Amino acid sequence: MLNMLRGRSGEADELLHQLGSESEHCSGLLSQAKALLKLAEAGDAKAALEAEALLQQHRQFMYVHLDREDTLLHSQTALLLTAEEWAAVVSSISKEVRAAKEREHRQPRLHRPASWPAP
Repeated sequence: MLNMLRGRSGEADELLHQLGSESEHCSGLLSQAKALLKLAEAGDAKAALEAEALLQQHRQFMYVHLDREDTLLHSQTALLLTAEEWAAVVSSISKEVRAAKEREHRQPRLHRPASWPAP
């Protein structure tokens, strides 16, 4: 869908650039948190606290990012995509959701501590 929007309007291109930058930032936060979690597994309590703080920051940032995608990006697609293009997007999303569900069913269930949130 993102590739379908590129080049159709300056506003859409700017939004895609912003969303891409936000995604990179989120990925960086997640990578840092993963590295800290490895240190925490080795017994570094400070790293565990830092990882928790980074993951909270990541969660908050992702919440805003996903909201922007859901509202601003949706409005751009409604304005710029044809009915046929939108149908192709919906079909693609459906395929991805189906594939994710199949992967989920193939994975063994993990036993989670009661304090962990449900997936």
